[in-house]
Amino acid sequence: MHRVLSITLACWALLAQGCTCRPELPETSDDPASETSETRDTAPLETADTGPEPPCAVPEKEPNNSEPDATLLPTEQGACGTFDASLDLDWWVLEFEEDGWLEVRVDAQDIGSTADVAVVLSGDDRIAIREDNEEHNDVDLLIPAIAGSYTLLITEETASSGERFFYDLLVTAQKEPFEVDLTDPGTNTNSGAAMVLSSGETVLGFLDDLVTGEDWYVIDVPPGRHALTIDVEGFAEGSPADTSVWLYDTSLDELPDGCRSNCEIAGGAQPGERDPHYVYDSEGNEAVYVRIRDEFGHTGAAYWYVLTLWVEAS
Repeated sequence: MHRVLSITLACWALLAQGCTCRPELPETSDDPASETSETRDTAPLETADTGPEPPCAVPEKEPNNSEPDATLLPTEQGACGTFDASLDLDWWVLEFEEDGWLEVRVDAQDIGSTADVAVVLSGDDRIAIREDNEEHNDVDLLIPAIAGSYTLLITEETASSGERFFYDLLVTAQKEPFEVDLTDPGTNTNSGAAMVLSSGETVLGFLDDLVTGEDWYVIDVPPGRHALTIDVEGFAEGSPADTSVWLYDTSLDELPDGCRSNCEIAGGAQPGERDPHYVYDSEGNEAVYVRIRDEFGHTGAAYWYVLTLWVEAS
């Protein structure tokens, strides 16, 4: 992402000056015929507001190039903005009223814009960065959030600008996106503290350890040939975590057998999918360790994923 430049803006006020004198009013008549042409011509006319319709319910208010000048963004209302100048930074601020899941949707290329948007959402003890989706360069971001104030920074990644560089913005409260069996305890940050899973169990994990930035799990494969399916969901649903997975045996040698150097499992079952999906062919009677981390080393309470392991005889 481009370096964010903070710009401090001076505040100004406009003072209005009133008149204290009151001229003597002329005598008036109840007879409409007595009204002169002069008074008719000078009488104020009621006019309708003929200004242009706003482009959305909540347009950005320039200048909003710094956090103190951020535009107020109500949730559940459509907003919009434009990158009018090179290195234009659009800051927004919002109040999230209840603990839950906070979704940020920024549409640009999907609505005919040339802008390549990126967002940084921060508040409470969390920060989330997202630059694209699986299929295009617009942004859908979904994080677990605590009630409070959040700031949202939207940038154009190529530092371009003009009338074709615009976007629509919507922030909403969402229900929890998954039904899970377990939540990782936050201490499973190494193989010795790996969280034990059974076949078919689904766990909601958070890459919130700032030191290791990773989570570990272990599952026992019974005797006989079995297929161990590892499935991760998150990025496709809006998580800022772009995860990768590694498999190890009890000696912490990388699996599958014969893989000895950075055997990273990244990408899904179909081309273009970012969430890891992999089927490991096991000879059985072994414990398989699963290590998961963000591909770019990002960490924090906003970086979530859902992991499911299945063991089936093959």
